[in-house]
Amino acid sequence: MFCAAGAALGVLTWVTSGGAGVFWRIMRKPPLTPPLFVLFIFWILTYLLFGVFAAIVKGAVKKASGALVNAAAGFFLALFWCPLFFSGRFAVASAALFVSGAVLIPAAVRCGRFYTSVFLSAVPLWILEAYFLYLTVGFAVLN
Repeated sequence: MFCAAGAALGVLTWVTSGGAGVFWRIMRKPPLTPPLFVLFIFWILTYLLFGVFAAIVKGAVKKASGALVNAAAGFFLALFWCPLFFSGRFAVASAALFVSGAVLIPAAVRCGRFYTSVFLSAVPLWILEAYFLYLTVGFAVLN
């Protein structure tokens, strides 16, 4: 359920981000920039991974409400990257990505207890978000 909701909201965000194709064609791109459809696939994967993260948090953490709030906050901050990025608000998009990754850390550490499964489920998210942060900063510098 978490994965389906994440993917659905992610697709809706991309579909409603008008002008992405035009933006992609006219902007100078940093090295290692994928085609737009690949970026779309990466972001859907990211949203699915947020669903996996939330499911693992729910199963691993006894009092999961606080950790789920962190997961939801990270998801929604990442969700706003798309409209911010394609509207040229690179600084705000970068900040949203950074905070999105940072709020996942407290979900893995609750009351002094470290949850390895939760932390490991966040690693792919951090890798993807670091790549998107690289793209965002690269676009900002080049344009």
